[in-house]
Amino acid sequence: LDNQYDSILVFFNAHKIPQAISLASAVNGMFSLHPIQVRSRDEIVRRSTFDEISCTFYIPARTCAVFVRKRLKKKMT
Repeated sequence: LDNQYDSILVFFNAHKIPQAISLASAVNGMFSLHPIQVRSRDEIVRRSTFDEISCTFYIPARTCAVFVRKRLKKKMT
């Protein structure tokens, strides 16, 4: 997908209430909000989170959030 990330997830919440989306496939995901959105002036998008324990993404109302999982570096042998 990308040199830096091995997974990229994009969520569109067009609803007027926040949404919680659980994905079993995100187990051990270590997902984080994309760095550009973390630094955004949009305080609403910065409220988007991922809970590693429940594998649940929380997306504020009327928000597009991008979550990424960094590519693991291979050990040199």
